[in-house]
Amino acid sequence: MEDIKHMTNDLRNLNNPNIIDMYKIAGKIVGSTIQYIKTLCVKDTSIYEICNKGDEYMLTELQKIYKNKPIFKGIAFPCCISVNEIVGNYSPINNINETLLKTGDIIKIDLGVHINGFVVVGAQTILLSASETASETASETASETASETASETASETARETASETASETPTHLIDACKKTLQHVISKINVGGNSNDIVQLINNYSKQFGYNIVEGVLSHEMHQYIIDGKNAISSETPLFNFGCNQVYAIDIILTDSPNGNTTITPLNPTIYKRNLEENYTLKTTSGRYLLSEISKHYPVFPFNIKNLIVNNNESTIKLGLYESLKVKPGCNSLLQPYPIVQVKDGFNVVQFKTTILINNKGKVIPLVD
Repeated sequence: MEDIKHMTNDLRNLNNPNIIDMYKIAGKIVGSTIQYIKTLCVKDTSIYEICNKGDEYMLTELQKIYKNKPIFKGIAFPCCISVNEIVGNYSPINNINETLLKTGDIIKIDLGVHINGFVVVGAQTILLSASETASETASETASETASETASETASETARETASETASETPTHLIDACKKTLQHVISKINVGGNSNDIVQLINNYSKQFGYNIVEGVLSHEMHQYIIDGKNAISSETPLFNFGCNQVYAIDIILTDSPNGNTTITPLNPTIYKRNLEENYTLKTTSGRYLLSEISKHYPVFPFNIKNLIVNNNESTIKLGLYESLKVKPGCNSLLQPYPIVQVKDGFNVVQFKTTILINNKGKVIPLVD
């Protein structure tokens, strides 16, 4: 990690056009990966296999760029496929008791890459229709909404959408979430504050008749940092937007009555090293796991399945158990990404993009 920092000392300012190019290229890879995954989302397809192929696609695309330059690049957030009431972070470690997609599933695709530590993340939601593939449904939704500007007023959008019938609720919910994201992006400006955006998201989504899922944060991002201290949320301190900043703008809506979530019985599979804690573990398994994480995933979230090789699963699991235990006076060495859900029978949709506010104050969405 020290070598990486040394190698990129001249690439920390967003005034640098090389950094802008890295962000734009990363954004194209995220967008193309999402479009590729949409083509895989068909009935009876394994979510485990889709996630694997999504990760493989990101790595393949990353290998095509900056071939002759010493630039660190990789997955910044593993491909997750979360359906229906599941909010996110669902990426199975194996195909035992595998989950297959079925007709009517609302499918959330969430992933991210980095180039030289500069992160771009994105997420989109599609509906697996009975009469067509999910990718066709998503394409139609996109073409219907593309001509509408992100700056249209909330009242006009809400009146038009509210007139749709209850049988169109999944498509209605997806469309409402996408329009909310577009509207939010159009209102972010230099000097504006985070609380205004929180209120905007609340008010705009409610006019469609939906609720924000609790606990969702839109973070500022920095080089090698996917979740900076500035976060758009009613639970975090107010801040003002400025030039030369990058944010992940994440909109997650639900048709559940209140947006409350509960943790599922499913064990987390996505983890991130907690860099604010550093102490020695007692067991060989724990030290081995942390050593492997430091080698391969020193700063970004990863799927624990990537460390299970050569029949070392029991070692990894024991090391994981110890790494998640909280030492007195400290926090755990690993941060799990829990798999949460809204109440059964209700749906969750998500649209996320990364925006870059350049040195002139222009807001640039990086994922289409």
